[in-house]
Amino acid sequence: MPNRLGVVVLLNHSAVRISLGHMDDALALFTDVLGFEEVFEMSGADGGPSSPGPFRMSVLRQPTTNVDVQLTAVEAGGSQDAKLLNQIGFVSDDAGTDVETVETWCRARGLEVATGAYGPGFRWIDVPDVFMDFVLEVMDRESLLATGYTEPVT
Repeated sequence: MPNRLGVVVLLNHSAVRISLGHMDDALALFTDVLGFEEVFEMSGADGGPSSPGPFRMSVLRQPTTNVDVQLTAVEAGGSQDAKLLNQIGFVSDDAGTDVETVETWCRARGLEVATGAYGPGFRWIDVPDVFMDFVLEVMDRESLLATGYTEPVT
């Protein structure tokens, strides 16, 4: 259901950074102890500007819940761009329009705003004076599903 500004987004996940050397420990805690199941994973030698160097990412979901936890394991340290790995993620049928609506609303309140993209269909918005260590991610539903990721239950 759209809000009064017309933004239509569904809460999808919260993402946090994990030490690359302890990703297996984090996964075991979430799966063995907290009852989550891994629903998507990826890894690589270079995660791009926000995570130069090796990375592992897992998306975890508790059965019958609607919101996922994304663990992104990177090497310790990192630049200010590492903030882009901590996010509250939303699914949208039109991420571009929804990000522009949020940006317009923030600017009308006198707030500084930065926007960008992780890739086609995966947008982010930062309000640096408000968000200390995370950004909002808005993902086009079609782009998300094209990755092989499955949406949470509704």
